[in-house]
Amino acid sequence: MHKMSTAVLSPRIRLQAFVMRQMPRGIRKFSWWWDRMYAALGGGGFDDDPEVDSRWPEGEIGPIRSRWFGYRVFLNLQSWSERRTYFSGEYYQRELQYLYQAILRRGDQYLDIGANIGMTALMGSSRIGPEGRGFAFEPNPAVFARLRRHFDDNQITNIEAVPFALGDCEAEGSITTTRGTKNNSLLGTLSDVGGTGSEPRHPVRIVTGRPYLDKLDPARPTFAKIDVEGYEIKALRGMNDLLEWPEVAILAEVNSPMLQLAGDSSEALLELLASHGFQPFRHDLQVGRYGSRFSVKPAPSGRDLIPEDWEDYLFVKPDSRFYHERMVPYLGANH
Repeated sequence: MHKMSTAVLSPRIRLQAFVMRQMPRGIRKFSWWWDRMYAALGGGGFDDDPEVDSRWPEGEIGPIRSRWFGYRVFLNLQSWSERRTYFSGEYYQRELQYLYQAILRRGDQYLDIGANIGMTALMGSSRIGPEGRGFAFEPNPAVFARLRRHFDDNQITNIEAVPFALGDCEAEGSITTTRGTKNNSLLGTLSDVGGTGSEPRHPVRIVTGRPYLDKLDPARPTFAKIDVEGYEIKALRGMNDLLEWPEVAILAEVNSPMLQLAGDSSEALLELLASHGFQPFRHDLQVGRYGSRFSVKPAPSGRDLIPEDWEDYLFVKPDSRFYHERMVPYLGANH
């Protein structure tokens, strides 16, 4: 069972957080004020900053309810991404909330490969409803304990939490926290990162995804989110049948440095998906004066597609109903 100390915040900060969680950040004026209030609190940016992170109390605080999807989570304020959720009531990648609402429907199947503490899996669970089914994979034992707690607290029954890593063969391995504070759960990798030898390491079991695909219906619309810090190719090869299914969308992080550490490359990942008929798309969120505009558009081809660092791409087969019914309405449209 997951146990973590409770973070202590002053009544003033708790009240300010409550007010900030009510602000409609989809409108430019309120988003502007939210950003300035967060900066004044010393919230930091979108990356690890040990000096900033260490100013916040240790332990978890919550539960905080998602404004969009209604789930409840307990958050660690020494993690920059969870801190942003505490003060906003939203997932730190706001555009993904719009994407999940656009792509996922009741009765769909959902796979979360690299589920972390469960916020995207909880989003997926909310969208697919009791008729849907799926799996959430998270091999880091400490992080999985928090994922499991969130599933239990939210009474999630349509997605099964799995404490294993996905790869192209059955094996034993270890997951390493690559950088950041001891409380950052975002940056675990199965690759050999070198380092000083002092980085936290956890033994993990690596499995293929085939047995889990056997429990799903190949004909049903399936959405897979994969973010495993460079192990994407190996995970996808271990569930190659998924790539042949007709109605599949894949949200994948293309992380050039981490893929290289795993002995792969961004080019190889893109070629693997292209060989199965997938086309990459970018998704974008623009906050306007009266509301937000979410859109998708085909990603560029050739070298322009390869990120220097990392980028999330949505991969869809253009001849699928998934594309025509769920993607086309957002190609340059206002929502």
